[in-house]
Amino acid sequence: MPSLDIIQFALMLLCAPLAITAILLAVPFNSTTLWAVGFVLAAWFAVTAATPIPNAGPFPGGLFGIVLPVILVSLFMVFNPAARRTIDQMNVPLLVVLHVTRLAGGLFILLALEGRLSNPFAFYAGWGDVLAALLAIPAALLAWQAKQGWEKWVLAWNVFGFMDFVSAVSLGVLSQQGAPFQLFFDLPGTGILGELPWRFIPSYFVPLYIMIHVALFIRLVPVVFGKRQTPVGQAI
Repeated sequence: MPSLDIIQFALMLLCAPLAITAILLAVPFNSTTLWAVGFVLAAWFAVTAATPIPNAGPFPGGLFGIVLPVILVSLFMVFNPAARRTIDQMNVPLLVVLHVTRLAGGLFILLALEGRLSNPFAFYAGWGDVLAALLAIPAALLAWQAKQGWEKWVLAWNVFGFMDFVSAVSLGVLSQQGAPFQLFFDLPGTGILGELPWRFIPSYFVPLYIMIHVALFIRLVPVVFGKRQTPVGQAI
C-alpha cells in the first residue's frame, strides 16, 4: 500500500471518532437522541469503509450518495422548530474547531504530485481545505471568547468553508472519468475518491461537515442580519 494511503487511513481513523464525539458534545441532544445520532454516525462511517456506496462516484451516484442526504437533513434543520431550538443551544466553538481536521484534505495535493489525482480538483480542493482548517482556529477562538460581534466573523469563515466544499464537489464531479457532465479530461480524473481510504472524505466527512455549516448558518445568519439578538458570552 502506498505511503499516502497509510497516512490517510490513520488520519481517517483518528478524525472519525473526533468528529462523532465533538458533535455529540456540541449539540444538546436528549439521551435517546444522543445514542441514536452516535449510532447513525458510527454506522455511516462503517458502511463507507465496507462499500463504495454512497460515494463520489460517477454522476448521479455522487448526487444521491452525498448531495441528496445533505439537502434532506438541511431542510429538516431549517423547517423543524425543535431542530432550530437545538441548534440555538449548540456549542459553536467546538463545531468550528472540528474543521481543523480538514487539514487531511491537503493530501490531495500530494496525490496530484504522484499522478494519482487530477487538477484542477486536487489543487483547489486541497488548498481550500487547508485554508479552511487554518482559519477555523481563529474563528473558534473568537466564538469561544464570545465578544460582541463574534458572530459576523464566524459567519464569514462559515461562508468560506461552505463554498470550499461546493467548489470541491463540483470539480470532483466535473473531473470524474465517464461522468455525463465531465468538463475536465486530464487523467487520471477523480476516480481514486471512490476507493479506500480516500472515499472517507467525499462519502463521509464532506457531507457531515456541510451539515455542520448549514447548522451554523441557521444559528448565525439571523443574529448577524439583525433578526435575533445573541447576548454577549452566548457562543456555547
